[in-house]
Amino acid sequence: MGTGLSALTSYLVFGNNKDQSIMSMTAPFIMEGSYMRVALPVAQKDNPPQPVENSMLSLEHVQEEKVATLAFPGICTDAEIERRKKELLEAIEKDGHYSVVSDNVKVLQYNAPGTLPWRRVNEVAVQVAEPLMPLNMTKEVIQVEEVEEENDQPDTEEEGIQESTGLEESETSDDSESGTTTDDEMQ
Repeated sequence: MGTGLSALTSYLVFGNNKDQSIMSMTAPFIMEGSYMRVALPVAQKDNPPQPVENSMLSLEHVQEEKVATLAFPGICTDAEIERRKKELLEAIEKDGHYSVVSDNVKVLQYNAPGTLPWRRVNEVAVQVAEPLMPLNMTKEVIQVEEVEEENDQPDTEEEGIQESTGLEESETSDDSESGTTTDDEMQ
């Protein structure tokens, strides 16, 4: 986190911005590649103070996207992030409802740097596409029933086939967010 965390903390908590506004730190810290992002506090979301000119920060509107995440505890080493990314991609493939748009991993960290490793909460996230098929059409059940018909021939049965569809409803809501990003907007 190093330099990026220092710049974000300076902007938010110590008022190193053009308005010298002191704001609260938000979570999670979102890292992708060499960039770090954090959402602005709700009170400043619509009219955030501009970073000072020699700052490495920029204010950018981040477009809404759908992501799949996997939570894990501990320290975010490169090896741990890669292991958790692989686990997440396998879970998405096994589930079969979403397709991965990009396997560029985002790392979300929810705790201060001094938090003990076993108390840390982290997530890896990858962008996914809308369901491949509507969720309410994912399960189809065919039931076979015996139906007795009245006709001239006694004790004659015909089989009837009845189809029914199991319905599942799922709604997701994504919020757009404005945030501060070091160096460049995260994709």
